[in-house]
Amino acid sequence: MKLFSSNSFKLALLYLLIFSSSVFLLISYFYQSTLGFLEAETDTTIEIEIQGLAEQYQKRGLNELIDIIQQRLKRGPVTQSIYLLTDSEKKIIVGNLSAWPENATLKNGWLNFSLQTQNPNLEQHQVRAKQFRLLGNYYLIVGRDIHELAETKQLMFDALLWGLSLTLILGLLGGYILTRKILGKVARLDDSCRTIIEGQLTKRVPRDFSNDEFDSLAETINLMLDKINQLMIGITQVTDNIAHDLRTPLSRLKQSLDSALNDQLDKDARQQLIATSMDEADNLITTFNALLNIAYVENTDKQIELTEVDLALILGDVYELYYPLAENKNQQFILHIQENISFLILSEHNLLFQALTNLIDNAIKFTPDNGIITIKLSQQNNQFILILSDNGCGIPEEDIDRVFNRFFRSDNSRTLPGTGLGLSLVAAVCKRLHIQLSLENLNPGLKVKLVFSELKPFNLEK
Repeated sequence: MKLFSSNSFKLALLYLLIFSSSVFLLISYFYQSTLGFLEAETDTTIEIEIQGLAEQYQKRGLNELIDIIQQRLKRGPVTQSIYLLTDSEKKIIVGNLSAWPENATLKNGWLNFSLQTQNPNLEQHQVRAKQFRLLGNYYLIVGRDIHELAETKQLMFDALLWGLSLTLILGLLGGYILTRKILGKVARLDDSCRTIIEGQLTKRVPRDFSNDEFDSLAETINLMLDKINQLMIGITQVTDNIAHDLRTPLSRLKQSLDSALNDQLDKDARQQLIATSMDEADNLITTFNALLNIAYVENTDKQIELTEVDLALILGDVYELYYPLAENKNQQFILHIQENISFLILSEHNLLFQALTNLIDNAIKFTPDNGIITIKLSQQNNQFILILSDNGCGIPEEDIDRVFNRFFRSDNSRTLPGTGLGLSLVAAVCKRLHIQLSLENLNPGLKVKLVFSELKPFNLEK
């Protein structure tokens, strides 16, 4: 019952109905056209023959007409051509009919009647004829035995019925087979999805690699499941990282507060412990704010309003903001912006400013005293290229692809302050604003490359 109530079977029936109707109309048209042609040909032959006999009668008289009819009866089978010439009282003069057809029906000037064959056990033949009144009150009937035409008509009608019946039967059989095949693939897909729903997240939809719609759907579902699995693993890792990274500052915070409760401490020592606790709390708030910022940027359901911004102006503001910090470490902090270029882009000012501050803050933080930090902004092939390079500790090659993960910190940066969320936020902003981001290890140092598109309309994901 499930098979016959399925949408695929209903669609197969609909297609069968449309196809069968088309076949029926096509065969019916062929049937009517063929029969109409044969009947018209028969009528035309009879009319031409009557006209010819009437002309012979007018030119040569009754005896000549009788001779012509007798000659024609001798040439052809009796059952093919029908002739009958009678006087005014319809007494037979010549012909192959035994009497005037009293049972004939007259329609549009044409006579239709039955003719008994020589074998009484056989069925009667149908005759189509036309009567003509000659001068002198003579009556002439000329007709044809249309038994073969009737047989042809019946044969074509039977072929029509058989063809339509076979179309329906084969269509139903094809619909049944097609529906079973489709339902089989749907059932495998349904079983796999139910297994995954029950908790077996490593289960995948089986593929037959036929490259049909169902195989493509199975591939898409498997890719979606792989992505979901990666996200689940990422969530687990982030949870573990949060628990690991927050455990130490929370422990220090608790320890400081516990120590501050000691009655034997003097006022200065207690104030110092409270200040330490406040610093730890600020660090925790900073961490959570960074997580919230990343979540906000990655939330594509929120619309970001794009405006025309000057990349060079934003970069100059960030440079001025961090120049004193680099100067405190005796670092060479160099900014070079290509002249006579309008660096206008379509972007979001605050997110872009935040990403640039994170990158420059990292460069200053991981570059030693007396180091060199260089920022270059230029135009290349209708694109704006921003390169930030330093001669700091850099990132090991094996960690290049992982530094954008939340809370990830390479071995050479664990001793420095930070949350491990800066580059995660930068990557999220670049993805949202369609900025190409890449890292290259300089040994020593690191080069960060950002590629911006020029100001032009484009659709941004919500």
